[in-house]
Amino acid sequence: MVLYPRFISPAQQFEISKVVALGIKDYLVEKTTDVKIKWPNDIFVNNAKIAGILIENSFIGQKFQDSVTGIGININQTKFPESLPNPTSLAQETGQIYNLEECLNLLCSLVEKNYRTLMSKNFTIVDYNYINQLYQLNEFKNYKTPEGILKAKITEVKKTGEIILKNSNGEEFLYGFKEIEYL
Repeated sequence: MVLYPRFISPAQQFEISKVVALGIKDYLVEKTTDVKIKWPNDIFVNNAKIAGILIENSFIGQKFQDSVTGIGININQTKFPESLPNPTSLAQETGQIYNLEECLNLLCSLVEKNYRTLMSKNFTIVDYNYINQLYQLNEFKNYKTPEGILKAKITEVKKTGEIILKNSNGEEFLYGFKEIEYL
């Protein structure tokens, strides 16, 4: 998908990731249950990865040019390489085979719905919907950080995309993309 989010600033580029993730989540909820967004760019169903997002943003000076968005969803796949840690697919989750063209049409319409919310500059709605769909939100879990293993809970994601973890002592830790691993 190519989006043209010229109505937001480059500093707001994580908003694109949010609305695309929300569109994918909305699509999957139409087919199955227990769908969560795993920060920063994966979608999980029943604690297994079903989808991923890659976004390449282009800027001219201090203005957004475009956002090339790649979405990969495991739809009808039933066998995966053993090297993948915990994959799943819609076919595995539901026992059904899906028409890919119908899937694509519904997915595009739901991503567009969320993108239109962003176009209307309803950042509060986008933020609220995104944070409340996060995988392991407010659950104490172990994370691998540059400092070592941290037992903490996800409490927030900043507008710029960094995640905030809070340990049991109430200390907050801020991490950017690829700085932490879920364990």
